[in-house]
Amino acid sequence: MSGFLDAFHEALDATPLRGERSFQAIIHRLLEHGIIVADDSEVERQLYEQAVSAFPLLRDWFEIAGLRLAHYREFRYLRLYPPGAHIPGVHQDDEEHLDASALRERYSPMEARLLLVLRALYDQALALGNLGDRGETSLPLEEVFTAMNTMMDTPMPEAAGERDRLFKRLKRLKAIDYVSSDAPESERWLAIRPMITTLVSGDLLADAIQYLEEMAANDGEAD
Repeated sequence: MSGFLDAFHEALDATPLRGERSFQAIIHRLLEHGIIVADDSEVERQLYEQAVSAFPLLRDWFEIAGLRLAHYREFRYLRLYPPGAHIPGVHQDDEEHLDASALRERYSPMEARLLLVLRALYDQALALGNLGDRGETSLPLEEVFTAMNTMMDTPMPEAAGERDRLFKRLKRLKAIDYVSSDAPESERWLAIRPMITTLVSGDLLADAIQYLEEMAANDGEAD
């Protein structure tokens, strides 16, 4: 066994984790989903608590691979960032700030636009103090549709199945949750979760808003 592995196992033995399997389970979950939220399920709660108990070792392990692991204690979740991604609250050089291109590569254009709109709506609720106990804000689904039209000049997909797939994708990303999933779509409410702030950076949102304002100004001059 190499000196590196000897040192790793020594560090692992110093944590409350029970051997390599627990460590591997945390790594596999983060690599597959990119996030662990303690309040979402019993499985995630256990993984979160185990990960927090060995956080320095996990952080170092991911750092060797060029990844960044961040712990958001207020809402009890961990997020794994790919190389070059912008991490809220962490200063990075311009050449390292690649979150705009990462967003285009990871998400479809419709997903990217909807994420930007949801982040803007979340910031509005935050400014007004309209957040729940878990940091979420709830609003009618129709309000999201309207915001897509007004902010992005983009209507939601016409087919209900496409809209459902879009929201299921964002739910898997932990950006949203359903408040009334069984209700008809016209009566359905959506919860925007605080994880949206670490999925879509404030800088990226500001850049998008500036771009849209410039486009609107150019259209006005053309008219």
